[in-house]
Amino acid sequence: MFAPFEGLRFDPNVVGDVASATSPPYDVIDSDLRAQLEAASPYNMAHLLLPTDEDSEYVQRASVFRSWIDSGALRRDSASYYIYELTYEDRAGITRTGSGVLGSLAVMAFGDRILPHEETMAKHTTDRLANLTAMEANLDVILALSSSPDLAQAIAPDGEPALSFTAADVEHRLYPITDPARIEAITAAASSGAVSIADGHHRYTTALRYQAAQSSSGGWDQILTLLAPAAGSGFTVNPYHRTFAQWRLDPQALHTAFEVSPASDVVPARPGDLVVVPHLGGALQLTPRPEAIGGLANSWQQASAAIAREVLYPLLEVNEADADYVADDTAAVDRARSGSGGGAILVAPVTEEAIAEASEAGVRFPQKTTFFVPKPRAGLVIRTFDS
Repeated sequence: MFAPFEGLRFDPNVVGDVASATSPPYDVIDSDLRAQLEAASPYNMAHLLLPTDEDSEYVQRASVFRSWIDSGALRRDSASYYIYELTYEDRAGITRTGSGVLGSLAVMAFGDRILPHEETMAKHTTDRLANLTAMEANLDVILALSSSPDLAQAIAPDGEPALSFTAADVEHRLYPITDPARIEAITAAASSGAVSIADGHHRYTTALRYQAAQSSSGGWDQILTLLAPAAGSGFTVNPYHRTFAQWRLDPQALHTAFEVSPASDVVPARPGDLVVVPHLGGALQLTPRPEAIGGLANSWQQASAAIAREVLYPLLEVNEADADYVADDTAAVDRARSGSGGGAILVAPVTEEAIAEASEAGVRFPQKTTFFVPKPRAGLVIRTFDS
């Protein structure tokens, strides 16, 4: 189910600063950040992860990727796991460390072993399928949480990291594991529990689509994954907020389903609560009435994004197709206040317990419910189908 692999890593003798060749995942790179990353290094992963109008099928970018391998800019390791630590400061100013192990996770239908917790968007899986087809490689990393009680101890780092750098206020440390005894221990620990996809649903769903189109087994039967303990992973679950260009805001209608009170333009703390920030006027805190959410699954009753979609959207006369998703609450408020109508919905974070409950019950949250931080860097290790 989880195995070491022969990863590709950048050779500093060819590319120079390896940190400048790495990037965040594709789905958090906007146009400004993309320009910065591509200017940082001719080997930056943004050159491969994102399409252009002239190369929407990634044909040219796949050629660039192969040239990096042929030139020795990317060199192949022996079969390894990679312990990966990310140290950061959370919103409360507390220093935390997210940790997991990079390995090759079996691609299999969602069920008892692989659990989803979030719906996906068709347009994203289409783009990722084009990238996967052209590259025949996993360029960036999905994050998954393991219920195994033995994983945390099995992936405790030992010695000095092979690579350490700071990017976007996060310290990244990578420890390759080649010792057969440690590899066996990690494999056993990782295979003893169910795995919940935490961040990377579109990439995993794309891998399933690609696998289904093949006529034989191969490297497409696995996917590059950062596997972390479900309890105490060190990662933080932030929300995605919603913004709308237009809506019909009737405070009286809101009272039919919510307790409504004046609020500041800040993220609500209690799971299930929402803060509506209109284009004009003061923000409103919405606490759902029990009778309004009684028909929702228990995990959905604790998820503000689900309550927004099922209860609030009909009152605003909007739907998910009208929404834009913004991880930064300040940016969401700025967009609301500077628009010509509509506004923003600030969403409370969903708890790790609610995510675990939803996964085990086979219940998926609406798309863009969770935003795990910090984000693993693409380009630390690349997994190809022929590895």
